[in-house]
Amino acid sequence: MNLFIKYFSRIPNYILIIISASMLALTRYPQGFDFLSFIALIPMFFFFERFSKAKQPIFKKGFLFKIYGYGTLFSSIFTIIALHWIALVTLPGFIGCIFLFSIYYSILFFSLIFIANNRQKSLCLSIILGFITFEYLTKFGEFKFPWFNLGYGIGNYLPLLQWAEFGGIYILSLFILIINALIFLAIKQCFHKNVKKSLFYFFMSIIILLLWWISGDYRMHHLTLQKSKTKVSIVQVSIPQEIKWNPAYLDSTMNLYKNQTIEAVKNDKANLVIWPESAIPLYLVNWTDYLLEMYQFTNQLKSSLFLGFPYYQDSLKYVGQTEPQLFYNAATQINSDYSHDKLYFKNILVPVGERMPFLDKFPFMWKLQFGQANFESGREYSYYNIQGLTYSPLICYEIVFTDFTRKMMRHSPDFMVNLTNDAWFKRSIGTHQHMMMAVYRAIETRRSVYRCANTGYSVIINPLGQITNRIGLFEKGTISDYVSYVKYNTLYVTALFILPLICVILFFLEFLLTIIQIYVKQRL
Repeated sequence: MNLFIKYFSRIPNYILIIISASMLALTRYPQGFDFLSFIALIPMFFFFERFSKAKQPIFKKGFLFKIYGYGTLFSSIFTIIALHWIALVTLPGFIGCIFLFSIYYSILFFSLIFIANNRQKSLCLSIILGFITFEYLTKFGEFKFPWFNLGYGIGNYLPLLQWAEFGGIYILSLFILIINALIFLAIKQCFHKNVKKSLFYFFMSIIILLLWWISGDYRMHHLTLQKSKTKVSIVQVSIPQEIKWNPAYLDSTMNLYKNQTIEAVKNDKANLVIWPESAIPLYLVNWTDYLLEMYQFTNQLKSSLFLGFPYYQDSLKYVGQTEPQLFYNAATQINSDYSHDKLYFKNILVPVGERMPFLDKFPFMWKLQFGQANFESGREYSYYNIQGLTYSPLICYEIVFTDFTRKMMRHSPDFMVNLTNDAWFKRSIGTHQHMMMAVYRAIETRRSVYRCANTGYSVIINPLGQITNRIGLFEKGTISDYVSYVKYNTLYVTALFILPLICVILFFLEFLLTIIQIYVKQRL
């Protein structure tokens, strides 16, 4: 044991960071690396503990650069392994993400090292609160990207995900952090030859994991789902991104969608058929000839159609605006009585990809062109009705934001419709990760999610988070099911959405207490 401790103490800090970041990144793959979530942060706990013993002057210029180096190393390893698919969309954007995430993680590392350097006894608590705070804050700002939540690493363990009903994705991350902390303490006590304490911490981690799994499995088998008489179909025709916006393929694209839709209505008796984000690559509502064609189509179907399309308004709003229109990523329901419902405009836009950040504050950025669309953001939810049931749409990136779906539940829709175009991601794990976000949102809200993607994955997810039907990547076809629903709002939606905010407050109090402690010591 002494020999092992001797060699372990010589492991460089950067090796601990590489091991931790690599294991965390692997949990985002569908191949079953989820178990790594419960041990991936243990090297990080040892990393921060070293600073609690070193008592280094962290405000020295050289040491601040070292912290930035650690943060950059961690974020780079994680991004390259788990988020490399961003490079398929935009290589400059991927490089920018590595730089941006390095700043995020460097701030987290600095905060934790600062506390560890002065408050050793609260090390584990500080790390737990720090990571939850980090996850919570990444959903804000012009560059919001809440993709780092630890809870997303256990997507294959459906019983464990059921607790998202009580505390959202954050309670899953909290449990993962606690289990990592307990195993870390068990190993630490083993190093100190305190076998009793070591076994105590280890068995505590096992008990928490078992209770977590058993309670989730019980919930899955005892939650009663109601089955409606309303049938919803999803159409996927898999138009490659390279030709999607080419006018020469417009007629063939429309025919593919129409033929699949006719099949869904004829064979599955669908009351509502869903097409994906920007399914029709034209300004459908602005161009009345095409709108009339869609009216005639739905009238012949005797069913409703929900689909996405671009939309523009003639308006000048910004200084430096280069075109006299405002553009939106829109969707609506087209009915069989020659009408369409209120348009829904995508509220949360992909930074740079759909809108240049700070565009309203720096007008010169209108002239910068990186292939972005510069859409306008919507400002409200929209709700649609089909045979007595209500649903609300989410377009693409919006499914990532747990607070967005939580607030949507204020009007208690019966199910959600998620339109997306993941053709940008090719066959990368980005498509899998994005799809899994919908599973978490279904459980958090206990609402079915009908996810319609241009090239896949198109899936139907019930309120238990089970994928009841799917169409694979770049496949063509339709899937249908009667809407499953529950008639209540979850504890997360009604009350425990404040859980991460409590963690944020506690972490900042911990940081403040550290500052006060340093001040008192200096005064004495």
